[in-house]
Amino acid sequence: MKTRRKQGIPPVLVVLAISMSLFLTGCGGGGGSTSSSAGSSGTQQVSGVAAAGAPIVGNAYLKDATGTTLGPQVIGTDGSFSFDVTGMTAPFFLLAEGRVGGSEYKLHSTATAGGTANINPLTNIAVASAAGVNDPGTVFANPANFASTVNSTTLAQAIKDLQNMIKPLLDANNATIDPITGSYSANHTGLDAVLDAVKIELNTNSGGVTVTDKATNTAIATASATTLSQPTDSVTTAEATTAATAVTDFQAITSKMAELSNLFNQKGANLTAADVDAFFAANYGINDGFNRTQTINDLVAGVPTSSGTNTITRIGNVNFEEKVGGDYRVTFLAYFSDGSAGTPEGGFIFTNENGIWKLKGNGYKAYLEQVRPRVMRWVKADDSKQTESGIMCLIEDKGNLGLKSAVITGPGLPSNGLTLSNNQPTDPNKLFLDNAYRTNSLPTNQWEFYVMSDTAIDSATDNGKYTIQIYDGNGTLIETRTRVFPRRPYKRTEITDGHFATFSGIADHSLASAKIGGTLTFSYAKPTAYTTLWLNGDLGFWDMMGNAAFYWRNLLLNQTSGSIVSASPSTWAPTTAAFRLEAEDTFLRRLEVIWMFQ
Repeated sequence: MKTRRKQGIPPVLVVLAISMSLFLTGCGGGGGSTSSSAGSSGTQQVSGVAAAGAPIVGNAYLKDATGTTLGPQVIGTDGSFSFDVTGMTAPFFLLAEGRVGGSEYKLHSTATAGGTANINPLTNIAVASAAGVNDPGTVFANPANFASTVNSTTLAQAIKDLQNMIKPLLDANNATIDPITGSYSANHTGLDAVLDAVKIELNTNSGGVTVTDKATNTAIATASATTLSQPTDSVTTAEATTAATAVTDFQAITSKMAELSNLFNQKGANLTAADVDAFFAANYGINDGFNRTQTINDLVAGVPTSSGTNTITRIGNVNFEEKVGGDYRVTFLAYFSDGSAGTPEGGFIFTNENGIWKLKGNGYKAYLEQVRPRVMRWVKADDSKQTESGIMCLIEDKGNLGLKSAVITGPGLPSNGLTLSNNQPTDPNKLFLDNAYRTNSLPTNQWEFYVMSDTAIDSATDNGKYTIQIYDGNGTLIETRTRVFPRRPYKRTEITDGHFATFSGIADHSLASAKIGGTLTFSYAKPTAYTTLWLNGDLGFWDMMGNAAFYWRNLLLNQTSGSIVSASPSTWAPTTAAFRLEAEDTFLRRLEVIWMFQ
């Protein structure tokens, strides 16, 4: 027998409730996009917005001409950043490192003096072009070598060449501003709309520049960063018109979601299925295995919790990922009142039904919430520690669709991949690792954790693409999914105490200290080595016969104490227990510390 009790829902799991309070924002202007280089006290500032179709979740850095470095500075939820460069030597070179949706970005920019210096795909190319290099990272790594080369004249020429290459697209969106010094508007218009509609990419090995229409997934402009004035292909008026249609659709989706947000805020815990029915398409499809009715019921059931002490304050980092037939897949990041944030894996598909944009689910049969990099640290009864790193592999058949096995392949994994099956009778709707891929020497049974050596992790890559093939009981392929890890798993040599949440108030490792059947109270602090998206607490206990119970709750990042209430099992006696604190970094890697009781 296995039981599990939820005490508060982690932000990342409030998928549908999140979507109901969308205050959709794009590249986010405002804070940071100033036109003056001097602060109120005469200080010199370099500030702007870091975005790639949506604000970058990550850090910004600045170097001056001598190599003096500032950062990392956490990029604001609207993409804003600001550096005090008083007394430093211009020009200034900038780097934004983080993710948008499921992809990692390293984008560069520059400021010839104090003032505005946005960071985006266009500025990334402009720096490479002005410096005459394929990789703008070379400039950031060696600022003294490029301090005279990257100047106002070479930058102006690079920007002019870029604008000429995509001119019809800029004209269609009234986006003729300077991508470095111009101001963004968070309303999916202007340059924000351009970055919504197209991907602008630089191959740092070849210097190749490609502009791809997201809706058609076709290249509409190509060039070399070192010869931007002579592009091999430029955007045509017809191509700009096609891209503009997607922008118009995206704006309409934004408007509809604002309407839905208002309804959610008005109704709160009184929200009913009838209230939201009109926002869901008649040809709904599926969402992680749930049909239309199941999705709506799941949403309504989640409202009281999501509108409690940890409320959704805004939705940011909204990104148009792809067009699916005539529909659009959109991803976003939800920000909560405690400072935590969560993102629904796979985003949501919106479809146009009789002129109205409606939710259509995400189109997926399997729930892949726990397929991601993971670090686990156990603190054993003798206070010794064991730290392991690898990939979490847990797939759930939430909709009872007969999903029975899976194969995961990708960088750092065995050549034939990892196999999963529903091999645990107590969890018949979940697919766990088969025994050959488990590490049985771990202090707790982790049927879903594939432990990797640091050598194997070295062979993995940032933005590594993993393929998940899911089968039914007859071995028929039901679904093929991909998951991109913005960052590879942590190596053990990279992990410090600061990567884990800390806690106090638990007396010792005795089973009595787990407070089974009572209230386990503790103080906690979030990790210091990275920006924490969210934090969970978990108490589990079990016996030697396979009986187990688990109780978990989300822990607010703006508080420092918590508690977990558990019930004593009536038909069996626990022999071992574990208290866990689990955090997630901005690259969606999870790290947990586990305190053992026995």
